[in-house]
Amino acid sequence: MQAVLQTREEIRQYWEDRNRERLAHFATKPHKSEQEALWIKLSHKKRNVL
Repeated sequence: MQAVLQTREEIRQYWEDRNRERLAHFATKPHKSEQEALWIKLSHKKRNVL
């Protein structure tokens, strides 16, 4: 049972790290020009919620 839990934790950690790296990569990419209006609208909505 302990081996299963350890494997599960290793897999979870792998995917957390991988997703963190991918999200960081996407965050540095510029928005596509045709989507810029959507990003502006989203940022306004986020400011109103927070």
